Amino acid sequence: MSLPSLDPLPASSREERAEKKYKNIQMLKGLPADRIESIMFAFKNSLGVECTYCHIKDQFEKDDRPTKQTARKMIALTRDANAKLSLPRVSCFTCHRGHPRPEE
Repeated sequence: MSLPSLDPLPASSREERAEKKYKNIQMLKGLPADRIESIMFAFKNSLGVECTYCHIKDQFEKDDRPTKQTARKMIALTRDANAKLSLPRVSCFTCHRGHPRPEE
């Protein structure tokens, strides 16, 4: 299962950025707004969870769930790993394989 690119748009791009369309975007700033939904579905599928695992229904911008904070840390970890490794790229599925906690 692949994760859509977490690489931000070049500064010269005129595409709408995630932080212009969605509230409280922190780790995914600079990404095209139209990529956010596919990224969220990749997270959901890689962990075998529903959106409410990290988000409050109809209040996606809220930071009330600890799992949302963990997700932000995992995005940073994934970016760091992919910056240091050559292909194939690491994704959530690399470790989680459809489970909320990575299997040992």
